[in-house]
Amino acid sequence: MSGKSLALLIQESANLIGDPSNTVFSASVLTEWINFAIDDLTQHFPRIITYTINCVDDQREYDLETNFLAVISVEYPQGEEPPRTLLRRARTHPNFAISEGYYDILERQDASSSNPPQLIISEKPSSGEEIEMTYSAVHNHLSSPSDTVTLFDRHTHLIALFTRWKAYQELATTEGMDPDPVKLLSATVEVNAYRAERAYYDALRRAKLAETASARVEGWRVDKWDGSY
Repeated sequence: MSGKSLALLIQESANLIGDPSNTVFSASVLTEWINFAIDDLTQHFPRIITYTINCVDDQREYDLETNFLAVISVEYPQGEEPPRTLLRRARTHPNFAISEGYYDILERQDASSSNPPQLIISEKPSSGEEIEMTYSAVHNHLSSPSDTVTLFDRHTHLIALFTRWKAYQELATTEGMDPDPVKLLSATVEVNAYRAERAYYDALRRAKLAETASARVEGWRVDKWDGSY
């Protein structure tokens, strides 16, 4: 994971925009855009967390963290060899509570510490057993200068590209509301905003390709006499 702090991300963004002293865009504005960037990048590179739940006798429901996005795997009981991975089945299924090997997620649109999402397993566990759950999660927002981003190092360059896009977009909007009739500034800032947006999405596309196995393997080499392809 990256050790980049909010302070460093602000400076990198300001430098890329061409405003290293934060004369045009304050640190607080850049912080807001940095968190917008983190939200956007969460959709493409979510945080992967492995979470261990200590079971309680006969308790099927367990609270999850509010940063939960989606399940990758649920192993119960943890430590079996080979691992015993549960399958997802709707908790409303008539056989859910009388079957073994299933789980469901009670998701919350308004998830909070007092109303968290829940993992529900089909069988009643025993105290001392553990559930090991791997899931995708949102990346943390940053507020203090010393807060560090939870994205991988290889993705943090996208944050500055995103903030540059938002900065140029802000300049274009401001100029568009009160254009200078003498200068062609409005058209220039619109073009800059468009180019910055395209640069961000081009870099994002390349980063996503780098994460896929298909982008790293060699292409198929088929003999010309092989008719099976």
